[in-house]
Amino acid sequence: MAPSAYYQPSLQVPLSGKLAVALAAIVTLSSALAYAWASGVSGPMVSFLLAGAMACWLALVAGLAAHLGKIRHPVWMGRAGAGLGLLAWCVQWWASGEYAADGFTILLWMAECLLFVLPPRSSGASRARLPFCDEVSAWAKRIHVPVQFAFIDDPEAARRRLESDPASFFDIIGQPIDPESSRFSELTFYRCGGKTSFVTIENFVEIAPENTPLPKGMVGEKARSFGQVDEPVVELLRIPVADPDLVLRRWEEAAAKFSDEEVDA
Repeated sequence: MAPSAYYQPSLQVPLSGKLAVALAAIVTLSSALAYAWASGVSGPMVSFLLAGAMACWLALVAGLAAHLGKIRHPVWMGRAGAGLGLLAWCVQWWASGEYAADGFTILLWMAECLLFVLPPRSSGASRARLPFCDEVSAWAKRIHVPVQFAFIDDPEAARRRLESDPASFFDIIGQPIDPESSRFSELTFYRCGGKTSFVTIENFVEIAPENTPLPKGMVGEKARSFGQVDEPVVELLRIPVADPDLVLRRWEEAAAKFSDEEVDA
């Protein structure tokens, strides 16, 4: 069977991944005990902030477990992340010693449980979904290409061509353009150590100052805002690049050239 035109996680959960999740569970256990103690000696507002911080911490722990353990199974890691969150909630509930409650308190407990479960579930699954280079057993290096390319007027046609002929990537993307353009496309390159890399292409257009989401006081007179147009043209498309480093160097040189021209102007 021919490989997909897009990156597909291999659904691997190596031993290192299981060990990483086990270590994450130990960290979660100790964190939950510390959270229970801190919440018990804090007022309602501080406790609310602590709950938010704990949710962010659990999301970070789950993401690190997926990364360090080289877990490439989003569903498995999502469930593991949810398990970490549920473990944290159960431990802090037990440590708090508050078992009797009215209907309102039960609702707060349920909200806290969701707050602990959903972020690590999402973080773990998202991290496991990122490109992994099986040839070198390492995560792909994410590189935001520092130049802009011509706006892709017909994303659907470009998508179909790229899916059927990934080698046409350089013909479609063309050469870097003037960074002062009001319409352009940007690339996010996922560099693998082998012969295959992945790319995401997104279209952007300039937003009128009155339509910018930022408050007027935060937008300078010469500041420009841009917004993404619809969904990415392609996301994590598999492209054959014989020498990715050479391609990246040429793009960096193009970015430096445009910068020099701006200084001279």
